[in-house]
Amino acid sequence: VREEFQNGNEKKAHELCEKLIGISDGYGAYQCWGELELVANDIKKFKNYERSLSFEGGICSVSFNAKLKNGETSYERRNYRVSYPARCAAINIIRDCAPMDYTFSLSTKHGGKITYTDDGEILHCGSLEDNGLNYCLYAKVITDGEIIASSDSLRIRNTKELTIYLSADTDYLDS
Repeated sequence: VREEFQNGNEKKAHELCEKLIGISDGYGAYQCWGELELVANDIKKFKNYERSLSFEGGICSVSFNAKLKNGETSYERRNYRVSYPARCAAINIIRDCAPMDYTFSLSTKHGGKITYTDDGEILHCGSLEDNGLNYCLYAKVITDGEIIASSDSLRIRNTKELTIYLSADTDYLDS
């Protein structure tokens, strides 16, 4: 491809690019991995919602007072952090009194296999159809509560704190 561009054969170079990676949005098009969904099964309403961002600490936070379906009220704080050097994202959720009940799942348009384990792991691996790019995503839930895996999600219950670590990679080489 580079040789064709360097020799001024742009039409041939574009044809080779399309054959190499597909035409969806052009050469080197960004692909959305999918959607992670974290659902609070026990929250009925919330109020006093606040968001904050610390550039010094690199943490995005959300906090609110939750009215739970069982009638209790609880304060919840969620902290989000992404580290490029560690190639990892982390979500920490803390509730002050009532235990949490969350469902965590992944959906994607790229196929591949998604596996959920009772150890709190989500693994999604596969390859893109148009260019064979291999990918793998790994998520791990750390909690002192109960984790129940099903074929399409993880259920996290009976805990006042949980942390989710997320990492993803491909075999793309920028040469």
